[in-house]
Amino acid sequence: MSGPSYGDERLFLIIADTPAGAALATAAVADGGGRVADTVPLAAATTRLDRQSRIDGVIVELAGTDEDAIAELLPVVARQAQECRAGMVVAVSHKEIDAAWAAIPDGTASVVCDATITDRVVALAALSRTHALHDVSRADDERMRQLNAEVSRFAETLMRLSRDAPETPGPAARESPLRFGSELHEPPATSDIAGTDVRNLIRARRLRSGFFPGELFADPAWDMLLDLFAAGIEHRRVSVSSLCIAAAVPGTTALRWIGTMVDAGLFERQPDQRDRRRAYIGLSPRARSGMHGYFAAAQRAGLSPA
Repeated sequence: MSGPSYGDERLFLIIADTPAGAALATAAVADGGGRVADTVPLAAATTRLDRQSRIDGVIVELAGTDEDAIAELLPVVARQAQECRAGMVVAVSHKEIDAAWAAIPDGTASVVCDATITDRVVALAALSRTHALHDVSRADDERMRQLNAEVSRFAETLMRLSRDAPETPGPAARESPLRFGSELHEPPATSDIAGTDVRNLIRARRLRSGFFPGELFADPAWDMLLDLFAAGIEHRRVSVSSLCIAAAVPGTTALRWIGTMVDAGLFERQPDQRDRRRAYIGLSPRARSGMHGYFAAAQRAGLSPA
């Protein structure tokens, strides 16, 4: 198997608590033309990074790792990798999504879920945009451009729809771990949208897969916007793992969309102040206002939201 080349041989530190995780990461580095400096468990990672004079990338394999260890050690590893100017790829199973998301500061790592060796190679290659790796495959580069263009389109549409909807100032989103969604920013007084209406729309969208191939209608950004909008109306929190399920696409694709939507200012990370192993995702005030504007505009036109 061959993957994108990193050009001059790059040096990677593998952090893995299981032989299976270590083997997958080792294969990904080899397929990308890199070299493994060392393989250590998560508990030894911070000490090993302190002794590493030069490193180009860090691969953290978290499948099977204890959530408390992830919460305690992963933020330190992420900070050390940044200090070394090294990119970081974090591989998780669905069991570790929430703990990993809560522990990784925004923009410090690429997260892949239930990933193949190829997925890992692509994630390592994508680090070139910010960490000096190069020769990213053209297909992956095109996918990233399409993703960014799609998110930009959503952001522009939501901002346009929200121009006529006044924003009601509210307390900071992190003031209380029990406050969420529309508790923080009340919808416009003219809004008459029920969470059941949004849920019914989501269910109707899901019915399509019973009659046509699901990939024909893959629209993860909109599916996640709908899920978060309904949750806000219902005063419910949404975990990252739950949002990945709502996206109805592979976990790695969903995580990439979530990260991009956070960067675009449409989603907000909401830490759980009572449990550091958890973090939640919600709509930003502008995105929430835009969703209200969209549904209100559809109602005025006598249309059903798509």
